[in-house]
Amino acid sequence: MNFKNKLRFPKPLAVIVAVCSTLAVLLGVSGCNSENEEIINSLPYDDISLLTMNYSDLKEIKSDGFYWSSEEANLIGLRFLKLDEDGKYTLNLTYQDAMELHIHQSDFERMVSEINIANDSVARWSRDKNIVLELSNPEDFIKSKLQIDKSYKIRLKSSNVEEPGERTVSVSTSGLDWGSTVFWLPTDAVIPLNVSCYSPITFTPAFNIKVYTCGNEVIKSGVGLNGIWNTTITPACSNTNCKFSFKTSSTNGGTGTLKY
Repeated sequence: MNFKNKLRFPKPLAVIVAVCSTLAVLLGVSGCNSENEEIINSLPYDDISLLTMNYSDLKEIKSDGFYWSSEEANLIGLRFLKLDEDGKYTLNLTYQDAMELHIHQSDFERMVSEINIANDSVARWSRDKNIVLELSNPEDFIKSKLQIDKSYKIRLKSSNVEEPGERTVSVSTSGLDWGSTVFWLPTDAVIPLNVSCYSPITFTPAFNIKVYTCGNEVIKSGVGLNGIWNTTITPACSNTNCKFSFKTSSTNGGTGTLKY
């Protein structure tokens, strides 16, 4: 991996460095103390910065002994995650590279383990003809996230009109077990139903969702990225009770939210 580019501080960090340098001159000291260095090295970065910052910045922005949080490590890891034509995920990042990028060993090992779980799940689901399988592509995920962030900021600046309220139902779990709920699915429900799945601090979560109506069960499974999987599912009928079920591969559990 090439880390030859010169370090360029993001704006918030540059301001702190400048203030620190000015104080050093005024107070007649040679530099910032360790407490100020800790503040500099623990500054939060938004998702977009971590997805677009060049590699030299990622490597040099933190001093030795400082690591990105698990959430930040997941975002950086997405840049090295690939989905091949056979539906298998691969992390093109070595242990040594991860250490140089200030990804903690425990987070690197967690990401590798979660990828293995996701790949095993995909292989198992592929053999079941009753399951509709949908996998998230890392490259598309990053492009979409960058575009959504840009569009969201534009909307905030250009419009104060609130969007109409949406009808939703959610299921939350605290581990690997299924969770479910039953609700009335009206005739004016928006079909297919939009479903958002989330598992905290999970690199490649594997999700399962099911809807049961009129004696028919529809099953959909897939792999999300950075804890998120957005998909749709089509129930057999409406104007009836609907059972919505949710499951995640993460031991942290998660939440499935269905919009109708």
